[in-house]
Amino acid sequence: MVPHAMGVWLGRRAGLTLASASLERKRRKALAEDRAAAGSFGIIGSAARVLFTLNVDCDTRRDSLREIPGVVLRIIEEQPATRFDRCHFARYGAASLEFEIVYYALSPDYNRYMDIQQAINLGIFREFERLGLEFAYPTQKLYLTRSSSSAKDDEAKSEQQAAA
Repeated sequence: MVPHAMGVWLGRRAGLTLASASLERKRRKALAEDRAAAGSFGIIGSAARVLFTLNVDCDTRRDSLREIPGVVLRIIEEQPATRFDRCHFARYGAASLEFEIVYYALSPDYNRYMDIQQAINLGIFREFERLGLEFAYPTQKLYLTRSSSSAKDDEAKSEQQAAA
């Protein structure tokens, strides 16, 4: 059995016509392209190329941002049957600073890949706790200002309450 880019397992199908095999290749390619836009697991030979994004809090200090690629490198290299490719501060997101990470799981087995990814995620969590770094989550800041008339009203109410 061979996994395709979405991690769904496809067995060999007997009796495919040339036309249906071509359509199947196009479908797999389209699925892989869709998945690559959001992060992916794709088989290349006997290894799986894994791309994922790490969202860091916008208030993270610059020196801490510089440490993250090295931390991720060490965590991935701690895992057996992996090869680190890259970790970059890739972009400013709407509510986070986004790091893009790519590594290879040197096995085409999807369950093995998930074990490796889990170990990497737990390692990143452990190191973020140790370094005092925060993961980003969607937030919005709402700034409230008082108009001068409402401030005067509040002052008048306070004076009335003090006089009573």
